[in-house]
Amino acid sequence: MAENSPIQFEEQIHPLLLSNLNITGNSEALTISAPENTYNFTGDSAAVLFKTAHLFTAIRSVQAIADMTGVDSKKLLAVVKYLIAEGIVLDTTAAIKDWSDSSAFVDAILAESAFWRKHLGVQPFWKKMMAGQLSQSVIFGWGIEMTHYVDAANEYMAMGVANCRDSIKVREKLSSQYSEEANHAELFLHGLINSGFDRDALLTAPPLATTRALINFLNEVAMDGTMCYSAVFTLMQADVRFKNANDLIASHEKLVELYPFAKAMLAGMHKHAMIDVALDHRKTLFEEFYRDSGYISRREAESVVNVIRSLAKYFILFFEGIEAYYDREDKQLPRRAICVSEYIN
Repeated sequence: MAENSPIQFEEQIHPLLLSNLNITGNSEALTISAPENTYNFTGDSAAVLFKTAHLFTAIRSVQAIADMTGVDSKKLLAVVKYLIAEGIVLDTTAAIKDWSDSSAFVDAILAESAFWRKHLGVQPFWKKMMAGQLSQSVIFGWGIEMTHYVDAANEYMAMGVANCRDSIKVREKLSSQYSEEANHAELFLHGLINSGFDRDALLTAPPLATTRALINFLNEVAMDGTMCYSAVFTLMQADVRFKNANDLIASHEKLVELYPFAKAMLAGMHKHAMIDVALDHRKTLFEEFYRDSGYISRREAESVVNVIRSLAKYFILFFEGIEAYYDREDKQLPRRAICVSEYIN
């Protein structure tokens, strides 16, 4: 085999398996239960996965995993490539590998963002929510923190426009995107008010530190330039969980059934999501700006990848923070505004 052949290059893929999957079976028959599908493996595929799946942590390459476990690298590569195509394994090297080809790079970022959306969807917070296991205070706390997050569009989106150093056409598109999102927090706010919360108390309630950290991160990215800023929406807006309005309605109805006390709040959230579906936010400005842009530098590619992965981590902290605070016995709902004068003698 020639040095640096395509197969050898593919064997340098560093696979990352989607978290919180249920893997059962043995070397003869193995099953992976994922959020959207169940995958059954027998024969060589089952034997390979039984020995290697726990090593899909992005730390080692396919070749290194094969060497460590004694499996055939070509058989392992075939299984890994199949799982990558199914979206439950991420090729963590793809975006950097394809950085010089703008179209391939955009495709790699879209695949990466789709993987991290699934990763977020299998976090404990969402599993508990869809199982009806979250308390009333956590559900309303989720609504309050989501209101802070959605209203933060008036921070980071405004910064994204102001710090755009590209053409007038690009700035106009960023401005149009911002204008679409500027008032959406009102839908969340009205939902909470209709659930019995005081408007002034909601407006003065400080966000949780984890919510503020997410917003601050988005502010920093927005100030760093259009490429990374537009890339965050491949994770935040290109949501494939709801392919059409019917899927969205079914999800809304399930949440109302599980949490009837929050019907008014959920109605506001549902209205916002329906607006996003109508705006077709599954296609982002990142694709429009960079698919046919030609050359992208390695530094730019690495920056975009780091932003997407960091954003996923901030979202995990965001949801963990909601449950950690609002499930406490001493929580405030909504949180009381800080009054400095109370601490002055």
